[in-house]
Amino acid sequence: MLMAAFPSLRKYEQELRDFRSQKRQAERLAARALLCDVLGESATICYTPEGRPYLADATANQLGAQHLSISDTGPFVALSLSAEPHGIDIERYDPRALKLAPRFLSDSECSEFSLSARTATLLWSAKEAVFKRLEQQEGLTVSHIVLSRESDEMLRATVPGHPQPVRVGYAYMPDFVLTYTLD
Repeated sequence: MLMAAFPSLRKYEQELRDFRSQKRQAERLAARALLCDVLGESATICYTPEGRPYLADATANQLGAQHLSISDTGPFVALSLSAEPHGIDIERYDPRALKLAPRFLSDSECSEFSLSARTATLLWSAKEAVFKRLEQQEGLTVSHIVLSRESDEMLRATVPGHPQPVRVGYAYMPDFVLTYTLD
């Protein structure tokens, strides 16, 4: 259906074949349709060998936005463009996040935040956004990122080897949480 609405998406047919799951194919295609809707049909998403998305040169040069971040969860897709490195993430609320929290949260994070499934989902999403922002940092995992509360709508992430904290904004939506880096 999306291929019919956006004929330029046919350029991604080979890439989509790499995904066996129709759900993953639909998520990939939805991000590309969103990009085409916002930037026009000539916009093309490419990937670095490490898997980081970026815009093809012509589109990036036209916008002055060399950095692209994409996230999807269920039927939702988020896409952000910037001249600076950044990260965006969306996560559906999931009770499993609370169960998995000890794997990705430090003792200080567990003490600072009143953990619920919703808060654990927020913290996971925030770490994902920071990870995307700093992906080029060798050896970095989400468990290295330590979050603290800066304000009611802002978190602060400290990362070993990174000279200054990364601020993370967030918004609770009815079905998911949206997080994004600001530094």
